[in-house]
Amino acid sequence: MLGVVQQADADRVACKPDGKLQQNTGIQFGRVIAALFSEEVKPDSAQNGFERQNINRYAVDDNQVVGVALQPKGRIVFLALRDPVGPFIERKFGVSQVEDLRGHKLADWSGVIEATVTQAGGLVNGKVLHADGTPIAFADTRLFTWLGECGWYGLSAKQADAGGRYGWDFVITTPRASAGLLARG
Repeated sequence: MLGVVQQADADRVACKPDGKLQQNTGIQFGRVIAALFSEEVKPDSAQNGFERQNINRYAVDDNQVVGVALQPKGRIVFLALRDPVGPFIERKFGVSQVEDLRGHKLADWSGVIEATVTQAGGLVNGKVLHADGTPIAFADTRLFTWLGECGWYGLSAKQADAGGRYGWDFVITTPRASAGLLARG
């Protein structure tokens, strides 16, 4: 593995005037990274196209890889993340158990994700509480953004921790888009 870089332009969405979503243009959300291997890797070994529950060779601090797309030359893998990443919190990425085309296991690797998102943004974190102020352990939380005529667009869903705490590393902050949070326990 040679490195991992966020692909800010690979995760963009806009609302067209007719109220339909348009991919690959508009707001950068920050949920796609690319990892560059030192040589071609086996697609199954890289978990290309695997269902999210079967992806276990990649690790991102406080996040989860939910999709894998090995690119045509076999050295670059695009990884879809559950949560956006951004420039505010340094996140480590790790990979293990990937094999080259001859079946040799590549060295396990870890390093820092190079953030490239240029969209204005910030951090969101908090605590999900009952009316009496006690935390809701493992509450389901969801992050949305408003896309005008297209309505609310879901960005991420995850559980709070045992103390009801949740957070996202990168949430867009522009006059054209606002963020919303839904939590239930």
